[in-house]
Amino acid sequence: MYHQHLFAFSIWLLLLLPSEAGREMPKLSDKKLCADSECSYPILIARALQDYYPGDCRFIPIRQGQLVYVYAMLKDRGNLFWAGSVQDSYYGQQEARIGTFPAV
Repeated sequence: MYHQHLFAFSIWLLLLLPSEAGREMPKLSDKKLCADSECSYPILIARALQDYYPGDCRFIPIRQGQLVYVYAMLKDRGNLFWAGSVQDSYYGQQEARIGTFPAV
């Protein structure tokens, strides 16, 4: 009898969980501003005026004089961060570093 109740409760719980946890979340693409639909073209290109050494490994370091190519800007509350690449020049000798960095 106990096992039947446990089994019935388990089935009920399995049916309930997907309906609660399966709510639709907004797409990340709705929160990004890009130049094209795939964020493959830069929105802007800028030259760094000073060095930026992040204290967090999720961000990429930027040295003074490097070109910064911004491919995506987050909207709304996330507008403090941009995604892009950093290299010394457009035809730079070193590979570009791709990642996220603060907008300021």
